[in-house]
Amino acid sequence: MFDRYLRTIQLCMTGMVCVVVAVLLTYDWSPESSSVFVHSDILVVEHTTINNFGSFSDDKLDHNQEEPDHTNLTPQEVKPTSTNQNQNVNKKKAPNLPDHTSPTSQTDGKVAESTSTNEKETSPEVTSIKISGKPLEKVNANYTHNIYFSVKSSGKNYKDRLFPSMLTWFQLLDKDELTITSDNASAGKPYLDRIKKAGFNVVISSCPGDHSYKALCCKTGMEFSSYYKALEKHNGNKDRYQWYCHVDDDIYVNVPQLSHVLQQYDPSKPYYIGRYPWILRRRYDKHPYLPVNEKAKNRIHKRNLTVMADIFQYATGATYCASRALIMKGEHLLNGKDNFIASCELAGNFDDITVGFIFGAVLGCNLTEVDSIYNQFYKLGNFSKEQISKFLTVSYIMNAKTHKVTNAVPLKSNIPGDITRFMAYHCLLYPSVSWCPR
Repeated sequence: MFDRYLRTIQLCMTGMVCVVVAVLLTYDWSPESSSVFVHSDILVVEHTTINNFGSFSDDKLDHNQEEPDHTNLTPQEVKPTSTNQNQNVNKKKAPNLPDHTSPTSQTDGKVAESTSTNEKETSPEVTSIKISGKPLEKVNANYTHNIYFSVKSSGKNYKDRLFPSMLTWFQLLDKDELTITSDNASAGKPYLDRIKKAGFNVVISSCPGDHSYKALCCKTGMEFSSYYKALEKHNGNKDRYQWYCHVDDDIYVNVPQLSHVLQQYDPSKPYYIGRYPWILRRRYDKHPYLPVNEKAKNRIHKRNLTVMADIFQYATGATYCASRALIMKGEHLLNGKDNFIASCELAGNFDDITVGFIFGAVLGCNLTEVDSIYNQFYKLGNFSKEQISKFLTVSYIMNAKTHKVTNAVPLKSNIPGDITRFMAYHCLLYPSVSWCPR
């Protein structure tokens, strides 16, 4: 009797081993693998991150860092529903860019002259402020001062996200070229005074501080509202704010490179410039379009609007730029939190997809892709210093609980507090900054 039970147990264990082996053999162990699945009508991503800026780990993406790009479409719906040639998307790689490492193409610190009239004037209040023990130091760089930067943030992110940006790429800008749109999260109050003391314009909205549908759409509407107010203030200057560029607070913008790219386009014409989210490009490269479904079309018609395209693309919400002509054309859909929340309801989607929906489906402006825009979802550790010096943007992935960064530019940094590598990257581009290692 005992032998019979033993044989039975052995057969069961053998069967279990076979099942496990079969699963392992069919699983894709490629470090580049990502899986996409639909859950509760939201596109969710399992993402393989980079550990120690080069080696791979199977840690899951920290959702406290940034929400993945959302869509309420199933994979079957992502295929285009129309062959209308008017809906083709402009895929354009970045033109030949100036070399950041060359002293003649971009200067740092104290050498370069700027087109700004007040750039050389640094207030004592700014120079006295230190972030991570480093003083805020103005960087004079050659770029066209016709870009309005809108940074979306939250009070809980001031210390870990905004401060590295304040110390680095913010220092290239004139103060009226940047507006930070935030919420009234109590966690950020100790740091808000330092941001304002540094001279930066912060708009504290009544929007919630989470990553919910309403909170994101609310803040985005406030961002656009601030841009329209800036245009009114400089109404007599046609060269001011020709471009609106939205940037998340965990993005480093290579301002001269971005300026160089935008000069290839005429801001008096409608342009929507960015990079299609890697998550859908990877999965649906042959047909990377989102359809305008019948419900959305009906909502558009009820608003007495016209459907200009049956399919559209959208740029990742981390970074995108739009010409002043396009922004003015869509003012009735963009300006103010109430208007933009209504537009999100029109699109039936989150803020970044709604922007692409408005520009593409309602206004008929296709996305122009620029491949040198990078965020934390790209494996930044795979690139060389020369390559990253020509990127328009870079970012990082940080675990909000452990403060461990698992993806960042491939630069070693001995600068205290530089876990995001923003300081090391800034020093790569502008080595004469006083606090950069010599």
